[in-house]
Amino acid sequence: MISSIIYQQLTSTGRLIRSSRNDQYRIWKAKIKFVLSELGVSYVLTDPIPAEPLEGCPKEEKERYEKWIKDDFTCRHTMLFAMEDPVFFEFEEYETAGKMMDNIDNLFFYV
Repeated sequence: MISSIIYQQLTSTGRLIRSSRNDQYRIWKAKIKFVLSELGVSYVLTDPIPAEPLEGCPKEEKERYEKWIKDDFTCRHTMLFAMEDPVFFEFEEYETAGKMMDNIDNLFFYV
């Protein structure tokens, strides 16, 4: 799978996200988005979290919520693991992958 090659490169060059050079961040972001798309979880960067299902709700609603939670976890941690350790600790606090990416974008003035 091509994403494993790109992900391996990301983990070895994650320090670039800390660089002040905006173009290096854009390259990191393009690569990480490719990996997230390949994993099928990139939608959580833009789709809001579904409402938490109430007891007795349709099974599909509960499954949709659980899938989003699982995919967000995968997305967040894929992004975190493609960062250098000190940067990891700066961004692990964000509740969702979308919020994390928004804050990374704001840090680099790239939206």
